[in-house]
Amino acid sequence: MGSSLERWMRFLSAETREEMEELTKEDPMIRKALTTLESLSQDPEIRRLYEERVKWLERHSADMEGAWQAGSEEGMKQGREEGRKEGREEGYLAAKREMARSLLRMGDNMNKVLEITKLPKEEVEAIQRELEGDR
Repeated sequence: MGSSLERWMRFLSAETREEMEELTKEDPMIRKALTTLESLSQDPEIRRLYEERVKWLERHSADMEGAWQAGSEEGMKQGREEGRKEGREEGYLAAKREMARSLLRMGDNMNKVLEITKLPKEEVEAIQRELEGDR
């Protein structure tokens, strides 16, 4: 009735005592495991320790879920803050570029545009070439 592994899987997932007993007929090691399990479950101290362990695992799981939720919320908050900061920086840079375009269109010289916008010279030169290409 299946391999040893299959019998053990059925034993460990059995929902009734009858299912377990049926498997002991096929495998002496499963019979020994069932006897040991019954012996341990009759010992009040072992049962108490088991119940404490189950309660600890449940609390631990709840604590981990809470920590995950808090971490997730904190991560979302940080992500939004970083996104806003990047958006402000990009907006500020776009405004400086637009100011450089306007100054160059009005005929201001390169040094004045660089001084006012504080953009890198290569960027102002690229804007100037772009404007010359539009003409």
